[in-house]
This record gives sequence, C-alpha cells and structure tokens, in this order.
Amino acid sequence: MERVLVKAQKKPAIKKARKKESVSQLLRKIVSAHKTEKSISYGELIHSMGERAFGLITILFALPSGLPISIIPGFSFVFGLPIVFIALHLIIGRKSLWLPARLASQTVAIDTLEKVLARTRPYLLHIERLLKPRLLFFFSGIAERIHGLCLLFLSLLLLLPIPLSNFVFAALIICFGLGLVEKDGLLILLAYLGFAVYLLFLNQVIRQLLGLFA
Repeated sequence: MERVLVKAQKKPAIKKARKKESVSQLLRKIVSAHKTEKSISYGELIHSMGERAFGLITILFALPSGLPISIIPGFSFVFGLPIVFIALHLIIGRKSLWLPARLASQTVAIDTLEKVLARTRPYLLHIERLLKPRLLFFFSGIAERIHGLCLLFLSLLLLLPIPLSNFVFAALIICFGLGLVEKDGLLILLAYLGFAVYLLFLNQVIRQLLGLFA
C-alpha cells in the first residue's frame, strides 16, 4: 500500500502557533490559512499540524460527529476513518503520521470546517481553560499504545450507524485528543471513566433487550 509520510510544513505563522496558541486557536489559524481554497486534503491538514498532528487531527475529525448533522448516513464514516489510522499509529508506537495515498488525497470543504469550528469553539474554549500538563505517566510508550487501542475501538464504533451514540463516541475521542495535545493525564483518565460508564450502560441495555426475548 502506498504511504504518505507526513512532515511539518515550514510555515512561520503555523510554527509559532504550535508553541503559544491553544488547540482552538491553532485549528482556526490552520483553516484560515487555506480560506482562499474551496477544499483541503487530509494530507495537507496533517502537514499543517506538525508534531501535534496526532491529537489535533483526532479532535478535528471527531468534532463534526458530535453535531446533529452527523445523523446523515455516511457522515461519520468520512470523518471517522482518519481516526482509525491515528489509533493504529499509537498502537504500533509510530512518532510520525502517515496516511495511505488514497486517504491522504481525500478532501473536505473549507466551509464545512469553518462551520464545525464555529459551532464547537465555545465548548473547546471552556475545556481549554481547565487543561494543563499533569499525570504525565499517561504518556509513556506503553500507555499511549493502550490509548490507541481505546481510540481504535471508539473510532470503529463511530463508523457504525448506532442511533444517538455518535455524540458519546465523538466526545470521548475529543477528550483523548485534547489530553494528547495538552499532555493532560487527568482528561485522559476522565475519558476512560466515561468509556467505562458507557460500556456499563450498553451492557444494561443489551440485558434488557435479551430479557424481552427470554
């Protein structure tokens, strides 16, 4: 399979943003840098994100699935597939991000990204005020592989047409992404707890359904 190795672009504005700006500000800057274009490829998006691509691309592609528009058939599949590849990167311990050429060439409309960021930015701003580096043992090599397994499971669930569940999966994936970008182990821990609560809820639902046919 042909692969596209993702390396950081040499754009001073973006490079500066990585060091000083929050996730929401950096995502806005990346989209604004391509505002004159009708669309942007997945590969170009990842190029713009540089060394923070793992967490940022996870957040960016999970955000649309948390909106009501995600009920459109196939919508979550389009945005969820890149998250599957990111999860696989974490599982195998890769430090640079690559996508198959066919996936890297897929495009998303700039207008769509702008609308998604406009709708979700207020929520991101509230969360970002609480984030800081902590519980750094959550970011060791083994721990990140475990995060990758959980992200893989969540992203596969996101691809499935499960009614009214996309928001839950997207919210948990966004928590993992923000935790990875900001090195906030507490947020990662909360994401695991949220995932455990969802599994317990799902278990109860399945038991109830099986009881109807017993």
